[in-house]
Amino acid sequence: MASIRKSLFLSNFATFANLFISLALVVVVSRLLNPAEIGAFLIAYAVIMLIEPLREFELKSFIIVTDKLDHGTMRAVRLIALSTAAVALILCLAGSWILSASYSSPSPGNCLLIMCLIYATRPFSQPAEAVLARDLRYGAIAGIKITGALVRTAVTLALIGQGWGAEALAWGVVAEAASELLCLALVDRKYRIGLPGAKGAKKVWTFCLQMTGAQLSTRAAAALEPLLIGAVQGLAMTAFYNRGNRVVRVFRSGIEQATLPIALSHFARAEGDRLAIKSAYLRAVSLLTGISWPVLAVFIVLAEQVVLTLFGDQWGEAVGLGQILAVGAIIYAASALSQQVHAALGETAILMKRDAVLAIFRIAVLVGTVFISTSAVAWGLVAVIAISQIVHLHLLRRSVGLSFAEMSGSVWKSGLVGLTCAGVAMLSLNILPSGLAVWQQLLLCGLAAATAWLVLIGLVRHVLSEEIAVIVRKLRG
Repeated sequence: MASIRKSLFLSNFATFANLFISLALVVVVSRLLNPAEIGAFLIAYAVIMLIEPLREFELKSFIIVTDKLDHGTMRAVRLIALSTAAVALILCLAGSWILSASYSSPSPGNCLLIMCLIYATRPFSQPAEAVLARDLRYGAIAGIKITGALVRTAVTLALIGQGWGAEALAWGVVAEAASELLCLALVDRKYRIGLPGAKGAKKVWTFCLQMTGAQLSTRAAAALEPLLIGAVQGLAMTAFYNRGNRVVRVFRSGIEQATLPIALSHFARAEGDRLAIKSAYLRAVSLLTGISWPVLAVFIVLAEQVVLTLFGDQWGEAVGLGQILAVGAIIYAASALSQQVHAALGETAILMKRDAVLAIFRIAVLVGTVFISTSAVAWGLVAVIAISQIVHLHLLRRSVGLSFAEMSGSVWKSGLVGLTCAGVAMLSLNILPSGLAVWQQLLLCGLAAATAWLVLIGLVRHVLSEEIAVIVRKLRG
């Protein structure tokens, strides 16, 4: 079994490679399709994201944390995976009809109908990928994810070239899911073959139902944002909101997707030792914020250069939205791993109640702001995240005895580094000669901020400096 550090490196490599391939696709697509076409796909994809918690049913988390994984348990997992996929398919078909009837364009409904096909593959790929994650085989996962991203890019661009419009994006999602299943069939031989079974299903069901309740409420609130923005403010504004959030999401999603499964495995290995989990959590948060806070702070300063360089001059309205949403991402990073702590301790009921209450609050804020402006929606989300932090810290104090002082002690160096990097980027932007293109401004200011980051984490003796020193020693060795 691979080490935690090696697994984290491979997971980060796979996740960011996948996300940067996806970002490259977004850069090209933003210049080939208009905002209304992109908005149509985003609305359909929001419905998929709303349904996904029911389909996923947190089976991956169960496989990772369960103390006993044998063929009997995997048969129960397979039964539930097939059952939840069938429910998700029915909801997806109904959603495509509702979208077709609710929007002036048939494109959102058509995109959703196409993406229904992913439910023919994911019930089989999800358990297999979870087994690889449990065994910390992130090298294999890296290859699978990168292959899927490349297939999605190729299919999407080929179909756009044939004039398929928004539907090309939907077919790209389907092609990615199919290619990942094919790769998993070749890699995961341990539990590749087997029939579904009911023995042990109750244990799986109990754990996953509570975890899914937490995920479903959170996803529902997030999915309603593009749906309501599209319905109230138009398909184009959905696209502007997405593009403003895209760079923030690329980095935030990258950190989360790469870190959360490994954090869950690491916390679960503590076997309920709350002091050990708290210590591991504080170190993980320090590492997470040490990377994310400087990047997000610099993005706030250079948002115009980033958005216009990546997506083109027609996306100027997305700049301000991206800056607002980056503030929310900075606040969120401090508690991004809290769910893994509760899951490792078996506190799934707490998660379900916590996320349900916060989701209701988020939906209420969304409904109250969507009729004002898209910027109001973004600021409302920031306020929700800020209040959520208070709730998360309160629950962590009850679960593992984490105090506000301990939390502050683990992140203050990250905050100092982030503010300084943002200041370096701002100073660099102000002293650059006039007449430079936005991509040149981005390159020079970004290099200055990156250099400052490397120097600062050493000066303040941030925990990241230890990890970088380990990497350097391994490269030299």
